This record gives sequence, structure tokens and C-alpha cells, in this order.
Amino acid sequence: MIEERKAVFVGVLYAAIEGNVDFVVEVSKAYPLIVLSADDEGWNIFFHAVAYRQAEVFNLIHGLPFKDKMLSHIDANGNTMLHVVAKMDHPSKLNRISGPAFQMQSELQWFKEVEKIVPQGFRVYQNLDNMKPEDVFKENHRELRKDGEEWMKETASNCSIVAALVVTIMFAAAFTVPGGNDQNFGFNSRVVYLPIIMLASVPVILFVFLQFPLLVRMISSTYGRGIFKRNVKPWLLK
Repeated sequence: MIEERKAVFVGVLYAAIEGNVDFVVEVSKAYPLIVLSADDEGWNIFFHAVAYRQAEVFNLIHGLPFKDKMLSHIDANGNTMLHVVAKMDHPSKLNRISGPAFQMQSELQWFKEVEKIVPQGFRVYQNLDNMKPEDVFKENHRELRKDGEEWMKETASNCSIVAALVVTIMFAAAFTVPGGNDQNFGFNSRVVYLPIIMLASVPVILFVFLQFPLLVRMISSTYGRGIFKRNVKPWLLK
């Protein structure tokens, strides 16, 4: 019986890691104590969900009758849930997000979300390594933050170059007399300027076309619908 329950618990842990919400819910309903169980490191299914950034599984915590107990859980190394989320996301999942700046934004969103719901004292709680959650976050995300800053500078520089090119094109167009004739050479000046303007516009149009998804991503990741939901209906009986 013990081995069977252990096997079920391991299955639920893997489901939480993979984001299989339906499996987690159905098995937890059949074995309610599974939710309170933890592995050798003291990690329950929500610690694993946070560590692997599985938002849908993590959101289930808001539908538990003992939500506060789960949020107050501390593992064998003195880590709170805030310490766990402060560590770097698993590389294979983090790489699904394009651009180090967006990766850093996602990591910050996760940290801030967990910070809002854990007991207030956990924000300064020190684990067995005498580290606060904020210290863990800074240490684990130092390189990603640096890469994000470099990425933003490079992107801003590219946009500046294109902006300068646009200004140049507009300047040339503004000083082109529509339909005017060059009296010295006897030909229409538009014949010269129009192809130049069209040719110079090609890289601008290509840049805008290629960077449009980036603009959409910036807006949606900042102002779009979040991945976290707190209005989860109770799904597990006491």
C-alpha cells in the first residue's frame, strides 16, 4: 500500500513538472493526502510547479481549502516557495521564450506573483544558507540580467539606425519638388529621387516587418492577460 501511494505521488510530481493539470486534479481528488505529501527534499507538487514554471498547476493552489498551509511550507533546506521561484527556471523551458529581456521579465513576474501570496515574513526569511529570497534571485539571475541589458541596448541601437534612415528619406522627399523640371539638365527630378527613395525604403520596410512580432510581444507581455489566476473555484474537498 505504501509503495502504491509512493508510486502515485511520483506520478503526480511528474505531472506537475510537465504541466498536466487534469492528471494532477483527478489523482488528487482520489488521493487528497497526495497534495500534502513531499519528496525527500521536502518539495510538494506546488514547489515543483513553481520550479518548472507551470502556471496552470500553480494556480490550483488558490482552490485549496488549506491554501495558507501550502504557502507556509518550508523544505528540508529551509527554502520557502519564494526561495524556490527565485532560482533560475529550467533552461529547456526558459529557452522557449525568445530574447533574454523577455526571459528576465518572465522570471520577475513569477517572483513577484509568489511574493504577493506567501506570508509577508517569508520575504526576508533566510534558508539554511543564510540567504533571503531576493538574494537567491539576484545570484541566480545575474548573467540573465546582463544579457537582457545588452539585448535591449542592441535592439535600441538598431531602432535608432532605422529611425535615422527614415528621417533621411523624409528629408529627401520633402525637398523634392513634385513635377519639377531641372532646367540645367532637362529632365524631371522625380525620375531621380523616386527610385532612390523607394530603394532606401526597402530596408526600413523589412526591418519593420521583422520587428513587428517583437513589438506585439512587448505589448502583450506587459499589458496582456497574465498567466496567473487567483479566482480558482474550490476543487478539493477538506
